[in-house]
Amino acid sequence: MCERLSLHIMDKDHLNKDDTVATHFLQLTRLSSADPDDEGFLPTFGPAYVCFYGSPREFSTMNMQLEGLDRGLGEGCAFRGRVLLQLNVTNGRTPTPDEAVMNIVNDDLFAVQPFLRRRKFRLFVSFLEASMIAPVDGPVEFEVSIGDFGNKFSASYSPVESPSTTQPLNAMFDGQNYYYMPWRDIKPCIMLISHWEDNTFRIESLNMILKTIDKLEMNLGKVRLLLRSEAPIEDTARQLMSLLDDLISDLSCHLPCLPDKGYTDLDQKMHNLRTDDMATIRQEACELKENAVDIFCTVAEIEGYLSRLQIIAVEPQNSIPDVIVWMLVGGRREAYVRIPSHTIMHASDKQHRGKHCGRTQTYLLRKPCTDDKRNTKSYWAVSGKLELCLWLGLDENVKATQQKPYGGEVSVFAETYENQIFIFPSWTTRMMPRPKFSDITGRLKLPKYCFDTPSGWLWDDDWFIQPAMSNVDEPSTLMTFTEDVFENVTRQPGALWTAGEVVWTNVVGEEALPKDEITCPPGWQWTDSWQIDLSRAVDEVGFEYCVDHNVGGFVPVEKTYHLYRRRRWVRNRERIPNVEQIAVQQRQKEEAKEGWEYARLFTTKFHAKQRKTHMVRRRLWLRKMITTNPDSEPLFTFQSSRDNVADTGDDKEDGSNKSGRIPTSYAPRMYITFREVHTYQLRAYLYQARDLFSMDASGLSDPYARVVCGNQSACSRIIRETLSPTWDQTLIVDKIQIYGDIEEVLYEPPSVVIELFDYDPVGHDYLGMSLATPKVVIFKEDALTSKLSWFPVVRGTEQGGEILAAFELYQEDEEERLAPALPSMVGDHYTVAKGIRPEMHLTRIEVLTWGVRNMKKFQLAAITCPSIEIECGGAFIATNKIKNCKRNPNFEKSSMFFDVYLPREELYMPPLNIRLLDHRAFGLKPLVGTHTIQSMRDYRRDPVAQFQAIREKIINEGFMNEDLEFEIELDGDNTSTGKKEGDESKRSSTVMTYMSSLKDSFMGVQTGSKSTSGGTPGTLGKSTTRSVYSWFSASDHDEDSEGGWEVDSYICEAPDELVDNLDWWSKYYASIGDENLGRVYLEKGYDTMEVFEEELEQYFDQFKDLAETYPIFHGKQTNEDMIDEDKALGHFKGTFRIYPLPADGSEPPPRMLQNAPSNNPIELKVRVYIIRARGLEPQDPNGLSDPYPALKIGKTKIRDRDHYVPKCLEPMYGLMYELDCVIPLESELKVQIFDYDLLSGDDLIGETKIDLENRYLSARRGVCGLPKRYYISGPYQWRETETPREILEKWCASQMITPPMWAGNCKVKVTGQIYMLTQYEVRGKAHKDWGPAADRLALYALLDLQLVPEHIEMRTLYNPLRPEMPQGVVEMFVDIFDKKRPIPPPIDITPRAPQDLELRVIIWNCSDVILADVSASGQKMSDIYVKGWLKGQDKKQKTDVHYRSLNGDGNFNWRFIFPFQYLTAEEVLVLKRKEHFFSLDKHEEKHPVELAIQIWDNDIFSPDEFLGVVELNLNKMSKPSKFAKTCSLDDLLDNEKGKHVQAVSLFEMKTLKGWWPAYCDIDSSLPRELTGKVEMELEILIKDDADAKPAGRGRDDPNENPHLDDPDRPATSFSWFTSPWKSLRYIIWANYKWYIIGVLLTVLLVLFVLLFFYSLP
Repeated sequence: MCERLSLHIMDKDHLNKDDTVATHFLQLTRLSSADPDDEGFLPTFGPAYVCFYGSPREFSTMNMQLEGLDRGLGEGCAFRGRVLLQLNVTNGRTPTPDEAVMNIVNDDLFAVQPFLRRRKFRLFVSFLEASMIAPVDGPVEFEVSIGDFGNKFSASYSPVESPSTTQPLNAMFDGQNYYYMPWRDIKPCIMLISHWEDNTFRIESLNMILKTIDKLEMNLGKVRLLLRSEAPIEDTARQLMSLLDDLISDLSCHLPCLPDKGYTDLDQKMHNLRTDDMATIRQEACELKENAVDIFCTVAEIEGYLSRLQIIAVEPQNSIPDVIVWMLVGGRREAYVRIPSHTIMHASDKQHRGKHCGRTQTYLLRKPCTDDKRNTKSYWAVSGKLELCLWLGLDENVKATQQKPYGGEVSVFAETYENQIFIFPSWTTRMMPRPKFSDITGRLKLPKYCFDTPSGWLWDDDWFIQPAMSNVDEPSTLMTFTEDVFENVTRQPGALWTAGEVVWTNVVGEEALPKDEITCPPGWQWTDSWQIDLSRAVDEVGFEYCVDHNVGGFVPVEKTYHLYRRRRWVRNRERIPNVEQIAVQQRQKEEAKEGWEYARLFTTKFHAKQRKTHMVRRRLWLRKMITTNPDSEPLFTFQSSRDNVADTGDDKEDGSNKSGRIPTSYAPRMYITFREVHTYQLRAYLYQARDLFSMDASGLSDPYARVVCGNQSACSRIIRETLSPTWDQTLIVDKIQIYGDIEEVLYEPPSVVIELFDYDPVGHDYLGMSLATPKVVIFKEDALTSKLSWFPVVRGTEQGGEILAAFELYQEDEEERLAPALPSMVGDHYTVAKGIRPEMHLTRIEVLTWGVRNMKKFQLAAITCPSIEIECGGAFIATNKIKNCKRNPNFEKSSMFFDVYLPREELYMPPLNIRLLDHRAFGLKPLVGTHTIQSMRDYRRDPVAQFQAIREKIINEGFMNEDLEFEIELDGDNTSTGKKEGDESKRSSTVMTYMSSLKDSFMGVQTGSKSTSGGTPGTLGKSTTRSVYSWFSASDHDEDSEGGWEVDSYICEAPDELVDNLDWWSKYYASIGDENLGRVYLEKGYDTMEVFEEELEQYFDQFKDLAETYPIFHGKQTNEDMIDEDKALGHFKGTFRIYPLPADGSEPPPRMLQNAPSNNPIELKVRVYIIRARGLEPQDPNGLSDPYPALKIGKTKIRDRDHYVPKCLEPMYGLMYELDCVIPLESELKVQIFDYDLLSGDDLIGETKIDLENRYLSARRGVCGLPKRYYISGPYQWRETETPREILEKWCASQMITPPMWAGNCKVKVTGQIYMLTQYEVRGKAHKDWGPAADRLALYALLDLQLVPEHIEMRTLYNPLRPEMPQGVVEMFVDIFDKKRPIPPPIDITPRAPQDLELRVIIWNCSDVILADVSASGQKMSDIYVKGWLKGQDKKQKTDVHYRSLNGDGNFNWRFIFPFQYLTAEEVLVLKRKEHFFSLDKHEEKHPVELAIQIWDNDIFSPDEFLGVVELNLNKMSKPSKFAKTCSLDDLLDNEKGKHVQAVSLFEMKTLKGWWPAYCDIDSSLPRELTGKVEMELEILIKDDADAKPAGRGRDDPNENPHLDDPDRPATSFSWFTSPWKSLRYIIWANYKWYIIGVLLTVLLVLFVLLFFYSLP
């Protein structure tokens, strides 16, 4: 429920809303473990520091646009601080508001002290190259920071003590597209000292796991490549075994141990978790290596290992911030790259070291932006490319950096700038705003004599001038250059545009020569004339506008407040071959020796060439230092005056001016100097790309590629209107200068950047970029050995397709040239070299253009006249337009083909593009959309090879002679091989034979993609090997005849006669495996139906053996589009066959798709059988739904609201619907389930779509399922319009194969397989409902041909609002009939209706009932009555009371009458009732038919006492006893003794009478006790019989059938409360008469005595 915890640092604002400073998210899943197989642990963290990132800290306009980064809405581009945090999660109560925030107690503060120990870290960054820089208007420098250390704009930053930026330089134009930094042989290097907690033990464990993951991904990629290229199984298996060996070896290494102290609870738990997971994966990998059988299953298992490793490859407690490299232009931040610190962390063990530590890596600079703008043009473009070598580690390990990175030498130089100002007529040092010698900022006075060598350092040489880095106009290695100049126009508010004060300027606004006065330098020649550059963000005439050119902010749209505009003029020139530039180069070298750079002011941009407006200049003096003690710091300490920062510049170098000085520290700069430079040539072999972005309104693009290596680049040709271009071009990039040893270049070659653009007349849209590593060739024998590979194209965060290319880097030094001869040239470009270019062969692509479907509106107009274009490998073919797709959306000509050269390897196959155009008025043909088929593996065939294999099989089996020639009719022409024209009959026969043998390649049945019961995956049922056809020999028929195998004498064994109460539902329940409801059907051994757990199309390859359906999308199709096809503008229906043509130029094989069936409209009748729905998503607030079905075909809609099922998610329907349709106009059947609502509109629960046309045209015959037996009568009667024999013959004709060969009616040969009736039936009595033997045998053959069997399919429902989430399943099947033929009656699948029955129960007597009461006289007795009811019914009936039963006997003569509804087939009682009073609908319940008879003791002043019960299942009940004496508990079916008791069914017996035992089972732990016996008579009557023989309840009228007399009860049976006189007689007198008489006699005697004495005198 809680995925992450967000932490915010806020800025308190008393007036406005508090501002967010930074945000950090803690992923709780990374801080805990919920593994059910492990003990797991709750989230825990720290104490450890958490790093916060956000927008740049200094205020600027850019920061206001990046405030979302402070809230965590994107990758933070600046360090904002750290927070020491500890997190503990416990189970317990929720804290009160007062307890939510509390102060930390002192004990906790002391506890975290061990975690605050700091260590000294050093960060080394070597800048080897900076290129691909966008046009800039100021000096460029790069800033390196880690945390707050190195941030140039931080208050604690001291540039003189620890410089974190490179020397600001002007970026040079490469003459083509980008700018680069002219560092040449002296590369800047930065060292930063920082202090952090020592958590290297965490980083080392993380790096070890990450390296294991990287190695596993690399090996897994090799396996996928082998699978993709269809390599031999042995090679793939060998690579898999090698992968598992490497994985087991890597996982066998132990993780670094935790330190003795300074680790947290999370460290301990993560260490244990990682150790256990790695051990488990290692063990599983060992078992997989031993037991692996299937390659794809093994790859899937390894991918699971990879996912599990990625879960533990996180370290949330890394307190060392990331390294951030910023590109600063004119002092403002432009672009950055953020480098995780763990990737460059040093460790003594290479396995624990960061993967980029000390290695040269390519980093791309991008502008910072929030997540909502990551897929915008401003973020797509690359702002720069850096080649960096980074090292981060403890200060004690700094010796590990004492190496020569990239073959260079790390050097330390003291530097100072010499400054001069121009005062007419010469340069001078007087009146300058900065000292004569100073640092680059001019704030610190640095005369050369003030530098004293630090302790442990010595001067290596004297001061020398550093040549100006930007002195040369363009690199001497360039062969082409683009000259540019800007035309400037201004205006006053409200006035017209006029020429500006300075009309012609360069890109930074400095005055330049007019374009017509610019001359071509010596050794160069113009290649074109001056042109306006329209490839930028400009208007239609090339202008860009702003308010003030000094401020900038150019936009391509003119506004009334714009006062300045400019446009760029460009002109290309190229170097003249064989023209030496000795004089030019000598002049440049002389100028470079002086090293002066010029500018207007010291705060403006400096340039190599002096201009009239330049008033200041500077040059850099350097002096190299060498160390005598590696541990000493190169930190200068010298004296600097406080009051001479803005000195006049009159410094004396003799050191006489040394008064008033204070100590100052100054750190010199570090550089990497190279003595070797080598020239290389890059050859980029661009073959093709696929699935690129669409940028044009047509939904396509005009892509071209730009390859960048170093500061050189080259562009490919433009391919018009495609998303899958095939360039087949070699780009040659000459004169690439790379500094360093050749071995270093071989070990770490420079990266190659491939950028893709969409060409437009105005501006070029960015399509994406890709990174590649070239193969460095240092030996001639290694030339042209690279293999083409697919490189992913990325644009922002989106995947933009792939590009197929290869790259080779050749050394091109003057003494050694390794590049091979140039490849062949086609037009104005070189093709891909022969050794690298894929092997091509002539391939034929046959296209079945069936038609279009589901056309939507495009550009607000309906698509009425579409046509299709098919393109592959640069070749294409187009269909004729459909005149009116509303009348007939099929094409008139359905079969076409074209030949094209394609690669033999599937890996290099170009995609096949389908384009849909609409022909509209005025000749408009807009491109509606496209569909790209990435892989054509499913359409590849090799008919020649298959034919040769079949021919050899025929010869080996003796069916044909070896010298038999086949005559083939191709495209209607009578062309033969080896025979002359004329024998039409023989030609027809040979063509049929040839087509028969090739049926699997042409139109034959293909195996499905799912498995069913009784078959292997990809098959249905029994798999049969088929051979070619041959006629029966006479001996075959004679053998059958001799064996008495005549049709008349053949008798088949049939199943039992059909039971009367079996119906279609019996077959259904038996098929789905319901042993209860389908018990009788299964016991009889009848045939069942196939139950497909998914859509029928999933098991029969989408019924695409004739045609497939391809969605058409406008622009690039994404994975989301393929899931949600509702976004498609339409569908193209067709298919393809791709096969090689003979290389020797011989006649091609016959076309595969030329004999397609007619595609004229056909009238069909469709029967849709909806059985039930399962697992529906609830739509009502009560968590239920009221579902009902709906159908739609074309304009025909059916909404069956009358059959809604209330409050149900598993509705049972049993409905059949008949609809008429015309294909192809109405080819899609949509089955929907709606939720019924009384007041509001009905809600759509889900829907499924069925392509009726594919089913009707498929060779699998998806029109009507074939049953396993051929019945011509009875409940399972044949429901096809044709007999099985007719279907078999028609199927053979449609497949262009020889008709079935019959030998009588009980033997047939089809597709080379012999079928005999004895294989499927045994001798015996034939069933009366079976059809003829020939039809039965034909049906068995059809089922063996894997045609669609009788079935039920379960189709998943989807809602268009949630297309990826299933909404339930509907069980159904569809029958399709041609209306031209007689249509059989439909199947009755109406749900079984219950029968109205009446159960009459007569309670005659009871016996041996236990006596539960004691009378006043002390006698045991019971007031017995009987209660009875049918379980499930609420109405209970009871007899009158038999009072004062003294011996347990009771007499009743009482009738119970229970009317009920009974479902005979399911043997259940059906009840329909309302849930409550306000319910509108009744719901149906089903219960077993169980009669409950209970014996009770009646009490007046206390609750009645339960005595015993008799429970009888009327379908399976014990047979009653005739006499009470023989009735016992052993007569029950579930008697405790396990005695076998005969079970009877009242529904079969109709009437039963006898004695049943009653027992009390209140305590199930005790054995049953016999508590009485009941004599009953049970009778079942149907409603009509019950009406004919009326009877009343109890002994009420009509007391008939039978007549019940009053029970003959003893006189003692009465109620004392209602009969007082009887109570005196039968209770008091009967029991106490002698006592009464004695009392009376005593009283009389006493009275007599008293009277006697009274009468005495």
